[in-house]
Amino acid sequence: MRVKYGTFRQAGLSNLKMKTVAISMLLAFVAAAALNAAQAPLIVIKADFVETDFIPGQDAAPTVLNEGTIYIAPSGRHRIERTARGVRTVEIIDAQHDEHIILDLDKKSARKGSMRIPMIPNVKITPSGQAPILFANQSSRDLGRKQFGPLTLHGLAVVGPHPGGAGSVSSELWGFEVPGQPVPVLIERRIAAPDEVQDQHLVNVETIQAPPSLFEIPADFTEVTVGR
Repeated sequence: MRVKYGTFRQAGLSNLKMKTVAISMLLAFVAAAALNAAQAPLIVIKADFVETDFIPGQDAAPTVLNEGTIYIAPSGRHRIERTARGVRTVEIIDAQHDEHIILDLDKKSARKGSMRIPMIPNVKITPSGQAPILFANQSSRDLGRKQFGPLTLHGLAVVGPHPGGAGSVSSELWGFEVPGQPVPVLIERRIAAPDEVQDQHLVNVETIQAPPSLFEIPADFTEVTVGR
């Protein structure tokens, strides 16, 4: 039997087209799967806090400075939202990648720079097994651990002289340690001096689902890199 060459050629082209379509569909499937994985909700710790200030001899009770929420991703990357006098601020911190982002919600801009842990000057909380970073005439002691809902916090107490010479300043810093992160996520702090007491404490902790985008710069924000 004689078969025309053109028939073979047509069949070959048809098979090639089918293979091309199959490869394209496979690549589209892989891309869609990767996108879905990137957009899959994270199990996030949501910790609500209140920050107060009290001046002995002047205030009858502590004054609320701000209220806020700390969202902690499984990686340790976290987002801090604060509201003070009706103004909302947002920070995103990633100690593992030395990243600190400040979002300006009104201007839709993001300042991205090196990490900064918001706490009192000259005091830095460190993970268990590492010596705290102290300055002249400061002393510290380990406070052990305490539980607040799903959070296990590790505490550090630091005592040093008052900058103005009015006695001493004592601080309690409580952090949530995340494996792989060089420093804990600062959760609670209390700074007590004879002339002023500042306190940041938890009021509620729960576990929620949140999109990964919660810990990233929004797509419609303008990004500015500083101090790196």
